[in-house]
Amino acid sequence: MKSLKGQIIIYDDACPMCTAYTGAFTRLGWLSHRIPFSQITPEVLQQIDADRGRHEIPLYNPQDGTTIYGLDALFYIIGTRLPFLKPLFRRPAFRSFWKQIYWVITYNRRIIAGSPAPAAGLDCAPDRHVGYRWLYIGLMSFFSLWLSIGVLASSAGAWLFALPAGLFLIAGLFLKPDRLSWLGHWITVYFLQMCCMSILPLSYFILAGMAIVWTFLFWKRWLVV
Repeated sequence: MKSLKGQIIIYDDACPMCTAYTGAFTRLGWLSHRIPFSQITPEVLQQIDADRGRHEIPLYNPQDGTTIYGLDALFYIIGTRLPFLKPLFRRPAFRSFWKQIYWVITYNRRIIAGSPAPAAGLDCAPDRHVGYRWLYIGLMSFFSLWLSIGVLASSAGAWLFALPAGLFLIAGLFLKPDRLSWLGHWITVYFLQMCCMSILPLSYFILAGMAIVWTFLFWKRWLVV
């Protein structure tokens, strides 16, 4: 199995997801170098399409000056290490499906992560894409509703301890000027809340603890919007 030596992946360090998976690539030895956008050098910045790089993670090869972006870059990294997957990566239907997943994640990555812009350096936040924002909210709402039915049916007390989520939703829709971003942040936390409540035993002690934890997480998102 090959590893990429010399290529540099340039990632959004304000996004914990981007930091995690690019870090995994380097720890596993699949890549030898990564650079956060906030610390990118002018020399490297001149060699890439920075605007495209805000939406599709760049993989830059300083040896020949070429750059590949986004899903192509990820498939190239994985396919180099796991070559038996290359035929699958070349299938149009497979690529089309994962391309849409990629766009949903990349246009909403700051919403999913709940992270503010970096304190210094280049901010590579993606553009606001209303269509993919609503698609993300719709998907998360569907899965959250599906989980909620089981959670709320299994414990009457869950209705009471879900109250902070409802209060934050209503307050944000009235008080936040960017209601669409608030909806994205809110549904992200609510989905995680429903996932945890679906797994854990719903005793009143656990529900009370969850109410405190999720109120804190909703408040953190409140400060970001």
